Amino acid sequence: MTLLRPPALRPGDTVAVLAGSSPVSNQDHLESGLRALASVGLKPEVLATARAGGSVYDYLAGDDALRAADLTRALTDPRYAAVFTAQGGYGMQRTLELMDWDRIDKAAPKPVIGYSDVTALLEALAAKLGWVSFFGPMVACGGFWEGPQEYDFQQLVKLLLTPESVTRLTFPGSRALVPGTAEGVTLGGTATLLTASLGTDTSYPARGGILFLEDVDELPFRLDRVFTQIRRARGWLDGVAGIVLGTFTECGDPDEIDRLLAERFGDLGVPVLAGADIGHNTAMQTYPIGVSARLDTTAGTLTFLDQVLTDRRPDPGRPGPTRGCSRGARGAPGVLPAAPGLLPGADTGHGVPVSASGGVSAPYAPDRVRGAHAPGRVGPRRAARARVAALGALLAGVARRIGQVRSAPVTRRARRSA
Repeated sequence: MTLLRPPALRPGDTVAVLAGSSPVSNQDHLESGLRALASVGLKPEVLATARAGGSVYDYLAGDDALRAADLTRALTDPRYAAVFTAQGGYGMQRTLELMDWDRIDKAAPKPVIGYSDVTALLEALAAKLGWVSFFGPMVACGGFWEGPQEYDFQQLVKLLLTPESVTRLTFPGSRALVPGTAEGVTLGGTATLLTASLGTDTSYPARGGILFLEDVDELPFRLDRVFTQIRRARGWLDGVAGIVLGTFTECGDPDEIDRLLAERFGDLGVPVLAGADIGHNTAMQTYPIGVSARLDTTAGTLTFLDQVLTDRRPDPGRPGPTRGCSRGARGAPGVLPAAPGLLPGADTGHGVPVSASGGVSAPYAPDRVRGAHAPGRVGPRRAARARVAALGALLAGVARRIGQVRSAPVTRRARRSA
């Protein structure tokens, strides 16, 4: 059963950017990643941890209290429509230790995006709040900071802004270690982080799940230890429905890793797919956590049985459709269609440029987008009131003219003063 899904994002949304683990190693990369977010109409707000250096240890962004405070603020402040992590590293486990989950409204989910060390947070969101989240690229990391033309960034944006357009993930070049199909809820992340959470209150068992695993820079014997711990952890792997194995880069001889994967996961009696393009050091697809899906290891596909995010929230600054508007193509009465080449936003003429293949194309400046509210422009509510007033005046004038024609001829001067 799919976990609680956040609403899709829309251009104009404010999003939080934070570091819940290590300090951002390159602030220029962060700035470039922020520009990429702005290029699709989002308004990133950088929290203190994304600028903080190591105050306790050089591998931690600020101290534990600061990271927990930033994460709590990002998850609770209704101004933020989503939470983007800037970088992984180490420290999310320490951040989670100080979280007060009772302060967060379970009924108000928002997309949270990250991978690697952020696996601990994504798993905690499922265990503590029951939220869908995203194992995907981070703002100051590869595939994101290089700009909106990057494959990783494009795949993430499609999921977040137009989830209805992403019904499955296809893994070219993958291989079926165990052929078959399975249905379950998407779970998992970086393997070492999942094992680090075993025995804690933020661990989320794999029962009934399509378990995803990847890792980086772990020698084969260390991976063996991690996989064996997953197998031996009491009840954690019981009832798993299927397994998706991503990248294991910088982990030694690929043939040896393949042999290890087949030996540790091939005897579980469930379908197993290896070679998915998700993880470190690859042009990665984004893997939703907490969504019902069907895995077909022979076809190399993961099909979502529910839309990954709910439909967009209505724009509170825009009046609803008025009587007399034209019917939009493939839309409801009174709703104009989005212009060709745009991902439809909740505001007519406001969207994200896309290519013919459905990917995000060249960046655009939000303040030049048709329908954006720049300083000095009339707001939508004021404009609507003005239109209503003008229509009322016109109808009143017509009524007066009809009455005047029926009663008696009038002079031009009288008409002007009526």
